[in-house]
Amino acid sequence: MRASLDTVRSALLALGAPAQNRRSVAFDYDDHLILLDHEREEFLTTAAVGGPNAFATASWLAHQLEDFGCPVDGVLPPLDVVSA
Repeated sequence: MRASLDTVRSALLALGAPAQNRRSVAFDYDDHLILLDHEREEFLTTAAVGGPNAFATASWLAHQLEDFGCPVDGVLPPLDVVSA
């Protein structure tokens, strides 16, 4: 979309999307986009991976993070994409 991050954030907040006590960041890795969302109260970080081989990349990322001392609870299978 052609809008600033602040504008999109404001729109999402106006729609009722909660943002308090959370911190999110995105990374580009090869052909993949990795989104991280951290919940401060739960001390839990969720990662979402998108791209051509998202599940393989997510599994690889989970192993790498565990090697860095970040325990991973699990890797969920890819979402089924429904075409309109």
